Amino acid sequence: MDAFFKKLKNRKQEGQAVVEYVLLLGVVLIMFLTVFRHPKFQQFLGKEGAFFKQYKLLLEYSYRYGLEGNTDPAPNYTNAHPSYFDGGDTRFFSNKTKYPE
Repeated sequence: MDAFFKKLKNRKQEGQAVVEYVLLLGVVLIMFLTVFRHPKFQQFLGKEGAFFKQYKLLLEYSYRYGLEGNTDPAPNYTNAHPSYFDGGDTRFFSNKTKYPE
């Protein structure tokens, strides 16, 4: 009979550890959702957040001009292209050495 109670006691302790981990996971999840759904967080890193708007401008500019920046100097394409006319550098990428024949 003592062996039965000893097994039962061990089983209860193992179950307690599982319950503690589940509760801890629940608390961490609630904290994460609280921070994630906060309006300030959404304003900065949300779907239309300021961070991703700036990152989008940076990527568009560097793709278009081959330079770093985020403000398009010629959005209507009437001005000279800055990477082509400034300093003689071109935005057209090519190899530095001649291709082998």
